[in-house]
Amino acid sequence: MLIGSLRSLDLLTPEKGVGILQNAYLNEVDLSHVALSGANLSKALLRGATLSGSLLGEAHLGKADLRGANLSKAKLIEADLSEAKLAKADLSEADLTRANLSRTNLVRANLKDASY
Repeated sequence: MLIGSLRSLDLLTPEKGVGILQNAYLNEVDLSHVALSGANLSKALLRGATLSGSLLGEAHLGKADLRGANLSKAKLIEADLSEAKLAKADLSEADLTRANLSRTNLVRANLKDASY
């Protein structure tokens, strides 16, 4: 059950061009098809969140908790996912080209047809 929806929203601030959601509590929120390129989501709680089809290129997701999140078809090009928790996450068809996955927990994550 999703507790909220920000579907198709552009969360980038017009002044800086970058959304700051560091340490945000976004568990189970629907962020599908949202533009978050370059956003700071480090240490954000996104357990069970839906980010399918979202634009997360160059986003900062270091130490974020994305366990069980749906990131299918998400664009994570050059995103920082270092030390992120992606156990049981759905990354099918996601684009992880040049993403930083150092010390990232991908146990039982679905990476079917993902590019990296």
